[in-house]
Amino acid sequence: MAKGISNFLEVLFRLQELGIKNQSQLSRVLGISPGGVSDAKKRGNFPKGWAVKLAQKYSKSVDWVLCMEQSRQEISQENTYRDENMRLMRTIIKQNEDMAEQKRVYNEALQAANEKITSLQSQLLSKEADTTKKKGQDYFNQLETKMEKKTQESITKVG
Repeated sequence: MAKGISNFLEVLFRLQELGIKNQSQLSRVLGISPGGVSDAKKRGNFPKGWAVKLAQKYSKSVDWVLCMEQSRQEISQENTYRDENMRLMRTIIKQNEDMAEQKRVYNEALQAANEKITSLQSQLLSKEADTTKKKGQDYFNQLETKMEKKTQESITKVG
């Protein structure tokens, strides 16, 4: 028998896609004794000559039979995983974009609030300054009136 190059159990599992479910069915398809299949299993290698025979019989490549080429099921599963990963990545990117937009809106609102607070503080300081100035002017006017009154009283007493 030819020296095998692939793990026997991997190949046997692959052959299930062809309807070969066990060692007995494999021996019938290959036209060999069940003992020959058992011996190959014990060695752990799947003979390349068998792979060539199966590839010809089922229109597959030898690489496919020896699990060196992906099956349609494996490719489909990988495509499904890839598609799911892409969907998840798009979802994450969208969420990041949404969060960036929320942050931008929040920062704009915060800036507007800070500008309003600054404006109100300025108005308040201006009103306080106006109030203080008016009080100062009122006090000065009261003093001036008192001084005029005192001056008049002094002139009246002297005169």
